Amino acid sequence: INECSSFPCVNGGQCINGLNVYQCACQSGFTGTNCETDIQECASNPCQHGGICQDGRNNYQCDCQSGWQGFNCEIDINECNSSPCINGICNNLVDRFTCDCYPGWTGITCDSDFDECGSDPCQNGATCINGINNFDCECSPGWQGEICSIDINECSSMPCQNNGTCANLQTDLNVNASLDLKEFSVKETSMSVRAHLVFMVDFALMNQTTCSAARVNLAILAEIVKLGICQDEINGYNCVCQPGFTGTRCETNIDECESNPCQNQGNCINRPTVGYDCECFDGFQGTNCEIDLDECDSSPCMNGGICVDGPNQFTCICPQGWSGVLCETVIGCRVNISLPADQYLEIQSPNYPNFYQDNEDCRWIVRAPTGHTLSVSIVDFITEENYDVLSFGTGSNPADSGSKVLEMSGMMSETVEEFINLNHMWVTFRSDSDKVERGFSLEIRDVGFQ
Repeated sequence: INECSSFPCVNGGQCINGLNVYQCACQSGFTGTNCETDIQECASNPCQHGGICQDGRNNYQCDCQSGWQGFNCEIDINECNSSPCINGICNNLVDRFTCDCYPGWTGITCDSDFDECGSDPCQNGATCINGINNFDCECSPGWQGEICSIDINECSSMPCQNNGTCANLQTDLNVNASLDLKEFSVKETSMSVRAHLVFMVDFALMNQTTCSAARVNLAILAEIVKLGICQDEINGYNCVCQPGFTGTRCETNIDECESNPCQNQGNCINRPTVGYDCECFDGFQGTNCEIDLDECDSSPCMNGGICVDGPNQFTCICPQGWSGVLCETVIGCRVNISLPADQYLEIQSPNYPNFYQDNEDCRWIVRAPTGHTLSVSIVDFITEENYDVLSFGTGSNPADSGSKVLEMSGMMSETVEEFINLNHMWVTFRSDSDKVERGFSLEIRDVGFQ
């Protein structure tokens, strides 16, 4: 009997007939006498990492959890394969990734530039410019440094000219903030300290931030340093100029001549430092040429002449018998003269500097004060040689030939000084009736005690 004739094997099993028996050769995935039992391939839990097994005919399928792949969900999906980290290094994790961002970047995928300006690193009103992993500060005027924390010392270049004192506003405030205004008196306060005190009133001692807020306190300062100027600047310096100078850098010499202080047409010269000088016209003196010099103060008129003062001049009104600018020239050629102390007189040939006449016969007697002596200077001399003669002698008697000390005739090319140690002398001039010349001019001077 063929036991397989009834087709006992199911699910595609192949029946094998035997002696009074049969055997089913089951298709893969089935078991049992008649292959009636579907083998459960999921029974062995082949799906890894939480994959869900779906049994099938002679097979199974794993529904993998996120982040896994493979027949049995045995392969970890590498989320970094797509290079999700734009500016960083990717770390693969289960079903996710993380990015270690490069400096200056942020965000899940390092796609955002980190704002280094977010912490407001730039000081003193500077503008922060964000960069890649850095920042730049555009400093406000008067500041420098990476974060604009350094006050530029505008005084370092020594901008104040002509010995002006420079006060760097911000730096000097910081340095001097601890000083006490009461420690200074007018006499003790130097120009630089004065400048510091002005700023200290506003910024340090009075704890104010504006000039207007501290204005009420400036009266205190004015009493001490005679300054009432308030400075609120940072980007700058203040030059405390020496007297006579002005300007931002004390570069301008104040022109004290601008007001025309010099009187009587005096020439004003502005000094290179402070002040001015007046170059006065002759006849004036004083700081401003305001004093008219009295040219008669020195008593210039001789021999009893009366001095009349004028602008830069004087006039001598001479007594009878005298002439010349100073009444120094005796008129006539037969005269007795008493010469005052420290004075002089001029004796000239008749008609000098024109020619004298024939047959001139002149005589002058000159006396010095008691105890004084006389000197003679022959300024100009030309006569007819050997015939027209100028003579000098001691005493008052020209007829005494023994009293003669000097005799001259002819021509002299230069001034000659003859010191005649006499207190009392005579001078004579005689010409003949022939040739005449220009004559002579001589000075007789009192030379004091001998």
